[in-house]
Amino acid sequence: MNWKVLLRSKKSLTPREAASKRRLYVFVLCLLGSAVFWLFIKLSQENQASYHKNILFQNFPEGMTGINQSDSVVNFTLETSGIRLITESYFSPVDTFFVDVNQLQRLRQNERDVYYISREDLHNELNAAYGDWANVTMVSPDTVKIEAVPAITKKLPVELHADITFERRFNLYGQKTVQPDSLLVTGPKTILDTIQSIRTEYLRLENIRSTVRKDLAVDIPSALLSSGVSNVTLHIPVEEFTEAAITLPLVIKCPDPQLREQIRLFPSSVTLSYVVAVRDYRMVNENMFEVSVTCPQIDLYSTDRLRIQLDKHPAFVEVLNIRPSSVDYVIME
Repeated sequence: MNWKVLLRSKKSLTPREAASKRRLYVFVLCLLGSAVFWLFIKLSQENQASYHKNILFQNFPEGMTGINQSDSVVNFTLETSGIRLITESYFSPVDTFFVDVNQLQRLRQNERDVYYISREDLHNELNAAYGDWANVTMVSPDTVKIEAVPAITKKLPVELHADITFERRFNLYGQKTVQPDSLLVTGPKTILDTIQSIRTEYLRLENIRSTVRKDLAVDIPSALLSSGVSNVTLHIPVEEFTEAAITLPLVIKCPDPQLREQIRLFPSSVTLSYVVAVRDYRMVNENMFEVSVTCPQIDLYSTDRLRIQLDKHPAFVEVLNIRPSSVDYVIME
């Protein structure tokens, strides 16, 4: 059969070609139906797969928290139909097994309370979590222990974890901020003593041209730490910037008034180039800047030229350069 027949319209086919095309369609539909039926039978049969969940102890006595957890993961095998295994693997986002300390057995070791859960208890808890639709087997480890110690609270600054680039002619206007800028974190002293800051989740922004306000999750580095705040608000003020230039007279700094009057500069003014936000462009004036030279007797680095110094400029502009960067001088007798 010529496979190009499948692409041709019904009107352009001969009766024989149209019949062949119908037979092929029927064959394909039967093949697909058989495949779906076979897959349904297979997925309906009992199967098993291995899974793991993070173990998180919670509900410690007031003022206490846990350290030295013997194992952080529980491994087990789940026996159920294939379709349920697929559902569990790809559509069940919960990957943490929570253990209520109040329901655990406790013993005293080295002047500390130690809580533990056995393999049998883990098995029973997992079976109860999955209900009647699955059977849990092959649970490990044998026992999970955790020590209870007094909890402390420490104030830690929030550190922004981000890579940010701006579109051409746009830039940061002021400072990036996160609110709140610090968090109260509670947990074991042995862990908190090793942490200097709390980072946000990673953020990448490229070629931005407008102000950004975005909520970011904070990355608490240990499951044994807790904070009442799970998100901070990032604020990135962005404005369009432009380059400009201004001509400024040079000030001569000299402790001797008579010598200052005798010095002649060539040139006596310079051009300062700067970058400023478009919204602030009209605010800039000559009085906001001051450039100077120091008389030769004071400037130890001077030779036959005096270096230009920038003594004052507004905080909202970025100075690019001063031309020239040094000037000639003569001392009149």
